[in-house]
Amino acid sequence: AHPIPVELVAKLLGNRVAVSPIVTVEPRRRKFHKPITLTIPVPQAANKGMINQYSGETPTLRLLCSIT
Repeated sequence: AHPIPVELVAKLLGNRVAVSPIVTVEPRRRKFHKPITLTIPVPQAANKGMINQYSGETPTLRLLCSIT
């Protein structure tokens, strides 16, 4: 993994975007037979009053999934 400094993300994308670490769930090649629960840390910028054009003051979370 190659961490990207928070300052670089802010410089490139402004204060409208915050990202958290990438999480990989294994096994990739077979179906899960029971539900799983993951806890992912909230991006740091969300705690600093990130601007959000969709829902006023409340931050939104977008989860990007790749199912192959």
